Amino acid sequence: TWGTVCDYGWGTNDAVVVCKQFGYYGPPTPYSGGYFGQGTGIILFSDLNCNGIESSLFSCLFSSSIGHTTCTHSRDAGVSCLQQDGCTTGDVRLVGTGSTISQGRVELCYNNTWGTVCDDSWDINEAIVVCNQLGYYNGTAVPYNKAYFGQGSGIILLTGLGCSDRESSLLLCPNANTVIGDTNCHHSQDVGVNCSHGYALNMLYHWRRTSGGYWLNHQSRQSGGVLQQHMGGTVCGDSWDINEAIVVC
Repeated sequence: TWGTVCDYGWGTNDAVVVCKQFGYYGPPTPYSGGYFGQGTGIILFSDLNCNGIESSLFSCLFSSSIGHTTCTHSRDAGVSCLQQDGCTTGDVRLVGTGSTISQGRVELCYNNTWGTVCDDSWDINEAIVVCNQLGYYNGTAVPYNKAYFGQGSGIILLTGLGCSDRESSLLLCPNANTVIGDTNCHHSQDVGVNCSHGYALNMLYHWRRTSGGYWLNHQSRQSGGVLQQHMGGTVCGDSWDINEAIVVC
């Protein structure tokens, strides 16, 4: 479900997080008061307190539970993003033929330069790391190889990463430091991903979507009833809130 953001506390650092997620690294301009028109439906956040380095607004501090604000859509926040050459080491973006905000060729920033990743040993774990960094938590991450989204140019930064899927960046995967920029790959092997959102919010508000639920694992992250190990069981909704959902997710 799409939702808006309240402009209480909305400032430059919050705008930086949004613009970086779209691949814009220039100085942004935050807007308030429904500057770009009023949205509809749920207002997700109020009083955000980002520091500018988060990969998603969901990683920022905020004062109230998601979806529980006293705001109206007359206070919907907005941004204007500016493209700028250069990037910050560890940043990731999705580009290439057929790319969207959620799919494309993976490019990673290292020493102020964008580079691609080779598809040797590129698998679900590496795709999960990229999708998590882009803010697609608890969803589905699909890895692509053989330049599915077109060939990149310039340096090929990484290959054979051996990620566990828990790293916050491809640069933190076990084999990253031994291969940066030193591969025998060609751009015909450039990798890509397709990311989709999970059901973290649906699980919070409609957390028993199925009668039996699903075991949650790295490759099948579906919503459902919460299961106790060795014995299926549900959890009562009394006082069930964002903190409990975070533990499960």
